[in-house]
Amino acid sequence: MQIPEEIRDKISKAKIKALMRFPFFGYILSYLKMIPSEKERTMGVDVMGNVYFNVDYVAELTPDQLLSDLCHEALHLVLEHPRRKGKRIHALWNYAIDIVTDTLLEKNGIPPGKYWWASKLAEDKTAEEVYDILIKNAKKLKIRVAPKCDSKDSKRHSLIIVESVGGGGEESGQGEKELDEGGGKGAEGEESGSQGSLADQLLTGGTRINLVEIDMDALRELFGLGEEAQEKDRHSLTEGKDKTAHPFEKPVDWRQVLIEALEYSKRRGTMPLGFERYIEDLLEPPKLTWKEMLWKFIEHAIMSDYTFTKPSRRSLSLDVYLPSEIKEGIDVVVGLDVSGSISDREYVEFLSEVLAIARSFTKVTITAVMCDAEVQRVIKDSQDVDALLGELRKRKGYGGTSTIPVFDWIRENKPRCKVLVYFTDGYAEFPEEKPPYPVLWIVSEEGAKKGDEYWTKMEALGIVVKMPKHS
Repeated sequence: MQIPEEIRDKISKAKIKALMRFPFFGYILSYLKMIPSEKERTMGVDVMGNVYFNVDYVAELTPDQLLSDLCHEALHLVLEHPRRKGKRIHALWNYAIDIVTDTLLEKNGIPPGKYWWASKLAEDKTAEEVYDILIKNAKKLKIRVAPKCDSKDSKRHSLIIVESVGGGGEESGQGEKELDEGGGKGAEGEESGSQGSLADQLLTGGTRINLVEIDMDALRELFGLGEEAQEKDRHSLTEGKDKTAHPFEKPVDWRQVLIEALEYSKRRGTMPLGFERYIEDLLEPPKLTWKEMLWKFIEHAIMSDYTFTKPSRRSLSLDVYLPSEIKEGIDVVVGLDVSGSISDREYVEFLSEVLAIARSFTKVTITAVMCDAEVQRVIKDSQDVDALLGELRKRKGYGGTSTIPVFDWIRENKPRCKVLVYFTDGYAEFPEEKPPYPVLWIVSEEGAKKGDEYWTKMEALGIVVKMPKHS
C-alpha cells in the first residue's frame, strides 16, 4: 500500500517542524519508517521503528496533532517501553506508558495530540511506577481481568478484582477475586476462594492474564485526565509485523539513538526536560541481580560441559566435528557460611534459588557444605528444597569464619566440581591460590562492602555479587 502524496507531504512537514522546534524529538523521528496499514485504527509502533498508521486517521489530524503523535511513538522506542514491559499485563502497561509519554511531551512544550494522556500525577514518575498505581487502585478502577485461555467463552472464566493488590495505597487489600456466572477456576487452575495468587500474577505474571475491562471515567479521575484520554496506539513487542516492510537490516539500538539525540539537541542549544532519571538508568550498562548472575553462572558451567575427545556420532555422519556431551552429572558445590551473621530469611531465599536451578537441569547435583571455621556438615547430592532447608535449620557453627576448609574439602572429595557458589557475609579467611573451577560469591546484605579488603580478596578468587537490602 502506497502512502498518498498529500499524506507523505504532511508527515514530512511534521518531521521538519520537529527538527526546527524540538531538535531532540526531531532527531529520533528521522529513524522512523512510516507504513500505511488498513489494520490500524490510529497509529502504532514496533521495536524495529516501523510506525503503522491509518491513512484516514492521519488525514484528519491537524499538523500539531500529527507532530504530537509522531513524538509519542518515538519516545516509546528510546525509553524502551516494549522491553521494559516484562511480564506485566499488556493493556495496563499500554495505559501506563501512554500516560508517562504524554506527560513528558507536555513538559517539553509538544502540543497535545488528538488523544492526550498528560497527567500531573505522573510527573517525574516512570512507567513502572504508574503501572503500580493502576494495580494498587484496582478496586477504584474496577479492573476486570481474565486468564488467557483457548476458550471463546472468556466470560465464564473472567475475574473481578474486588480489592486492589500490593501495599502502600489507600485501596490496598488482599488481592481477593470473584468469578462470573459459571464458576470454575481462576488463573493457574486455582479455586476462586484462594487469596494472593491473582495479586502475584498481576504484579509478576501478567503474560497469563488479559485485561477485560477498566472504568475509563475512574481512570481519568484518578490521573486528572480529560475526555481526550482515549486509547490511541498499540505497541508491538516483536521485531516488526511486516518483515518485508521495515527498512533495517538489524534491530535499531535505541539507547544509541537516545545518546545521539541528546548530543544533537545539546549542539542546538537545548536539552529535553524531565529525562534525567531515564537518561541515568538507560545509559548505564544494565546490572544483573544476584539471582540472574547465579543462573547465568551455573548455566555457563552446564553449557561448557562438552568434550572434543570423543566426537558425537551424529556430527561424524554429517562430516562435521562437533563436541559430544558429557553424560555424567555436573557437581555444583554450595558453600554456606554458618558463622551466625546471615539471617534465616536470606538463607531461605538463597537456597530456594539454587535448588530451583538444580531442578531445572537433570544433570545437576547440589552438594551443600556448611562451614564456619571448619566444615560442620556436608549434605551431598541434594535436589530436595525442603530437606536441605530442614538440615540448614539444624546447622551447627556460629564460630569464626574461614572459607579455606570448603576449598580443601572440594579438592579431596569433589575433584570434578564444575562450580562453587559461596554464600557468606565475606568477613572470613580466604585461600591464597585461585581454584581450577569458577567461584561465585553471594554476599549477604549486611556483609562486606565493595572496595574493602574482604571484597578485594573475594574478587581475586571469583565473581562477587551483593544481595540487595530488603525494605
